[in-house]
Amino acid sequence: MLELISQHKDIFRSSNPWLGRILGTLNEIEEKLKEDHANTKSEIKGFFINTDVKKSSLFSIPNLVGSNEFPLISRLPEYIILSEEMHSYYKSKGVDLKMIITKAVDDSIQEIVEPVIDRAVKIAIVTAKQLILKDFAL
Repeated sequence: MLELISQHKDIFRSSNPWLGRILGTLNEIEEKLKEDHANTKSEIKGFFINTDVKKSSLFSIPNLVGSNEFPLISRLPEYIILSEEMHSYYKSKGVDLKMIITKAVDDSIQEIVEPVIDRAVKIAIVTAKQLILKDFAL
């Protein structure tokens, strides 16, 4: 696929903001991928090398990739309602139950986010490949 892209690399020099954001997101994904995704990472690097796209000219979408804190998680304790009896009991034991619940929810989200993002990246790569092949009638 990279050979086909390199034949049409003038298309990727566009200052089109839509394309710039897509390529910017692809660049962010490549930077955030762990070493166990070396094949995908090398394909993305190869794409940028073969198309002569300068990473400094790309648009980025801030805080979408690799963000570790969701605004709602930091505000979650505000929404946790405990009975006075339960709150008093745990407070007397020196336990902040709201923080334990918040930590459990945050850990659960972190546990599921990585596989979801991995799957989404794989689908995005396959879809992009198919669209490029279709658009260039290859």
